[in-house]
Amino acid sequence: MKSLKRLTALIAAVAAVVALAAPSMASASRIEASKGKLAPAGTTLTMSGPMNISSSLYGQLGGECYWTVNEQLTKNDGITVEGVPTTPGTSIGCTNNGNPMPITDIKFEKFYTSVSGRGTVNLSFTSEFSGAKPLICRWTGTGVPFTYQLGGSGIAFTSAAGLSASPGACGTGKLNGYLELKIGSLPVIFN
Repeated sequence: MKSLKRLTALIAAVAAVVALAAPSMASASRIEASKGKLAPAGTTLTMSGPMNISSSLYGQLGGECYWTVNEQLTKNDGITVEGVPTTPGTSIGCTNNGNPMPITDIKFEKFYTSVSGRGTVNLSFTSEFSGAKPLICRWTGTGVPFTYQLGGSGIAFTSAAGLSASPGACGTGKLNGYLELKIGSLPVIFN
């Protein structure tokens, strides 16, 4: 009889743990236009904020660089968020060793998250080094990781690996920075 009571108590305890863990095991991602209101597919997001690149050959690129990227949600069903570029993004204030370094044609080819708090992006952009040896680099990255906070409105890149450039003289890179996502003038809510 004692064994049966212990077994019943153990089963109840396991069921309680599973019930509490189920929401976190079924982590989902969603972008809300306002609290509780899912932003529908087709919604245009503007992502903007300070960004820079840690280059394997040139050190930190960008300085006080500020990017603006436009994405259109293609999926936002409460489980998966996906987006594609609407127009090439722009930047202002980008430098390398005090020299202007335009970063242009910024595209987040595929913006994706299905795990709460994390996502990846396939991206490309061009940087132009000025000075004694001018160099134009075409950067690409596949599956470049980012993080976000539930209830927040931005995505963070922290030494996000996966950037390569052509020609090889540009090296490889890691992306750093924070982009706030907005629909019109209102910040989105990650939930």
